[in-house]
Amino acid sequence: DSIASGVDLATSAGGGGGGGLHDDEKEAAAAGGRRRPAAVLSAEERQLVKAALGEALAEAHAAAALRLELHRYSRMLLLTLALEVDRLEQLIRKHHPEYHYIDLEVL
Repeated sequence: DSIASGVDLATSAGGGGGGGLHDDEKEAAAAGGRRRPAAVLSAEERQLVKAALGEALAEAHAAAALRLELHRYSRMLLLTLALEVDRLEQLIRKHHPEYHYIDLEVL
């Protein structure tokens, strides 16, 4: 006997219906091994998916913009604080030249 292909063995081994390949596997074998997608979205479902993705991207963009704005604001606050500390140090040194180092807790 010659060696039969896997599709022939599977269809004949199951007695026609009980065992062997499932229907989608039979279709895939008949199509040259390629499987059809399990589910194809309808036009309405595609629109819903696009809308959901658009909303998610908009939220992510808004969150990124908010993070950037908060980063700029915190940087501005730190720079303002640094300028104020420098101003106070200069004022203290002007009135009290004996101090060479001024601890931040004193300020």
